[in-house]
Amino acid sequence: MDLAELELTSDKLHRMLLAFSERAKGQKFSKNASDQEMLEIVMSRYEKEIRHPIQNFIGGKLAEALLIQLHIQKLKLDIETAMLELDQILRANEINFAILAALPAFILSLLLIMLVRTWLKQETDDEAHEEFYCVLLI
Repeated sequence: MDLAELELTSDKLHRMLLAFSERAKGQKFSKNASDQEMLEIVMSRYEKEIRHPIQNFIGGKLAEALLIQLHIQKLKLDIETAMLELDQILRANEINFAILAALPAFILSLLLIMLVRTWLKQETDDEAHEEFYCVLLI
């Protein structure tokens, strides 16, 4: 699910909620009305009409409320699926993140070992040169 598809689905849901709320309340809502406010209208109407499902399915707004609820559930499922895929990607890259985090410490340790080794080698060479000069002097 990409961003454009998510925006399209969100806009479609907003239009459905707006149309349903306007018909249910009999008043005009602004295009900037919150989805939460309109969802409350849908749910209250759904709760009211579910008490007499057969009668309200034929003559009421129960079918439309059910379609909106179905659309919301599909959107929720799509979002949860995308989150699950993202979680799997993050878990798969967890080892890469750990290696990347340890890499600077490894490089510093390697440089330190090389410096110590060079220093020890230089000190050993100096001692060897001193012994060689001592032997030459005798």
